[in-house]
Amino acid sequence: MTNFNALKKKKGSNLKAMAEKLETMNKGSGGKKDERIYKPGFDKKEGIGNAVIRLLPAQEGDNFVRQFSHSFNVGSNFYWENSRSTLDEKDPVGISNGLYWRLGDESESTEDKNKYQNIAKNRKRKTKYFFNVYVEKDKNNPDCEGQVMIMECGPQIFAIIEKAINPKFEDDEAIDPFDLWGGAPLKIRALGREIPDGRTGNKVIVPNYEESFFGNVAEFMDGDEDKMKEVFEKTYDLSSFAVVKPFDELAARFKQVTGEDYDKLDKTSEDHAKEAEEDFREQYKELSGKDDEKSEPVEEKKEPAKKEVVADADDDDDDLLDEFARLANGD
Repeated sequence: MTNFNALKKKKGSNLKAMAEKLETMNKGSGGKKDERIYKPGFDKKEGIGNAVIRLLPAQEGDNFVRQFSHSFNVGSNFYWENSRSTLDEKDPVGISNGLYWRLGDESESTEDKNKYQNIAKNRKRKTKYFFNVYVEKDKNNPDCEGQVMIMECGPQIFAIIEKAINPKFEDDEAIDPFDLWGGAPLKIRALGREIPDGRTGNKVIVPNYEESFFGNVAEFMDGDEDKMKEVFEKTYDLSSFAVVKPFDELAARFKQVTGEDYDKLDKTSEDHAKEAEEDFREQYKELSGKDDEKSEPVEEKKEPAKKEVVADADDDDDDLLDEFARLANGD
């Protein structure tokens, strides 16, 4: 903490430093790599990766952070922001995606359905997890060995962690992977899988982590608590990975990139619903000969529930988009 006398001695000396900092901020980071981030090494030529890590508990807050984000472009305009769903709140992109999905579902032609729902798929949210690790071994990243780092991974690796905490079978003992005394090393096993590149259509090799697993339960650092303490005190605060901009700011950015309001399709969908209701009223009137404006059965046929499904969910995740498809098909 700087005291008043020290502040007085430094008067006038901070101007240059502040000017340089502002210049850097205005230019942007230029995609500067976060040296704290660890990703298991993978040899694309050999199509294999092998690493051993130990998950570490956080000094403050949760042991891991789940981050949802959206990254897509419309022409030369790019949107790359964390989603409000990271905080379990509604997000402008999620709302827009839900409306596009519903509009596709209401479309009469397959071409229109695919067109609208592909927009939602292209803008779907992506999931990442962040947690502290100690890298015991990584053949393809030897510089990381013996280091405390922040691991960034997707759902596939994190599913292995979830399975350890909540095993599916009763005779599998649950473990806390973040416990220094009762945890276990995570053995990363990556095998190359060939998939088409979504941008170019060319075949690319990506790592598949399904064969990764936790080893035997063992005390970290062979139970040497001095070493445990030394490593633990090097762990990082993860809270910055859950920082999300305010809803209105994200909505403004969405409009800047796409040229449209996040909820512009809401009225369109309402019009579709009104047209469907009017068609039903006409059919009911022809069949019953009754005045549909006064008919109670017609009032019972109104179905606003479908709109509620869209509004209540951040539907741009793969699983939720599949759920919309399932609901649309009546499964």
